[in-house]
Amino acid sequence: MILFLIYVILTKNKIIFNKHIAIGGIGYMLFMTISMFILKSDFSYEKFKMYERTIVYLLFGFAMTQVEIDRRTYKYILIFFSLLSFFPIYRGLSEWHDNNFSSTIRLFGDNWPTKFPVELGIFLLISMVILLYKYKLWIKIIAGLSIILGYIVILGTQTRIMIILIPLIFLIAVVINKNRKIFVLSCSIIILGLIIFYGTLNSYFQRFDNRNSDGEFSSSIRVLIYERSLELTKRSNFLGIGYHNFQAYSLRVPPDFSEYVHFEPDNLTYKKEIPLNNDTLIIYAYTTDNSHNNILDILLTQGILSLLFYVYMFFNIFFELIKRYKNDDFKEYKQYFLLGLIVIIYVWINGLTEVTIYMEKVNQTMFFILGFALNKNINITGEKV
Repeated sequence: MILFLIYVILTKNKIIFNKHIAIGGIGYMLFMTISMFILKSDFSYEKFKMYERTIVYLLFGFAMTQVEIDRRTYKYILIFFSLLSFFPIYRGLSEWHDNNFSSTIRLFGDNWPTKFPVELGIFLLISMVILLYKYKLWIKIIAGLSIILGYIVILGTQTRIMIILIPLIFLIAVVINKNRKIFVLSCSIIILGLIIFYGTLNSYFQRFDNRNSDGEFSSSIRVLIYERSLELTKRSNFLGIGYHNFQAYSLRVPPDFSEYVHFEPDNLTYKKEIPLNNDTLIIYAYTTDNSHNNILDILLTQGILSLLFYVYMFFNIFFELIKRYKNDDFKEYKQYFLLGLIVIIYVWINGLTEVTIYMEKVNQTMFFILGFALNKNINITGEKV
């Protein structure tokens, strides 16, 4: 990011950027920064590192928009990322193999069962876009393998929303691309697959019927987390309770769970196992470290103004990409505009049940993609800058 900014300054290139996106981004970073000072005694290096990297990736995406990117880079970068997807795929399959492909374990990959598939999913979106545009057959075969094997790994993580979301996003991409044949073919394959593998899938997803924190109770816990978040929002000030400060703030407010947990900033330890029943689910809602929803978490921890600027930024990015996608003067870049659009849709849908704003690799890859798609040399006037 620093090298890109130095390049822009030394070459005295004129900064050209959508002012509405810039206002949203600057406002979001400003109030996110203010929320860091609200932490006080709850400040920790881990929270600062997460904040710092979120800022860096956002600025990195902005810096990329100001650099003249060679057309050959545009031609090959998606292929490169599709190849990169095989690294997390290999890690996921290796872990599953080590566990004899058991249907009762959840793959961690290189992170956590709820984070790993979200991060991997963005790579699969890249491979999906390759299938929808003119690339050589061998490249499409590699992209197809990435999607198939990557989806198998996601099945191994047993994250319910991701298992549904990946096919859904692919259909959305096909609809945006106005490719009726692929849409009909895709729907047919999905329906046929459900019919053929219904019995296997029903057995495979038996985990979701179990009365444990990953099964039947997980939805109930999530509802309680949302209720707890809304309750804390009413108690918080206009600027929020402090960046990524849900857990520390929540545990300061009654009821007292000291019988089960001991909490210090960023250090929650369990004194004894919490029994999992309808009476103790509330403990899990109080001790979680985030709201499991982007909107709720930004509102609660960073304040209403940070949320408004965050939504404003992505709203304008989304419609800027639509303008560029509809501009026939830049047909050779359409796959990047489409990819940017579905990545935003994908991250926002995931953000309804997970706090993707704290997922480092999601931010890193998303802003990298948006940096390519919003490059200043591809503008909606059709003129070369």
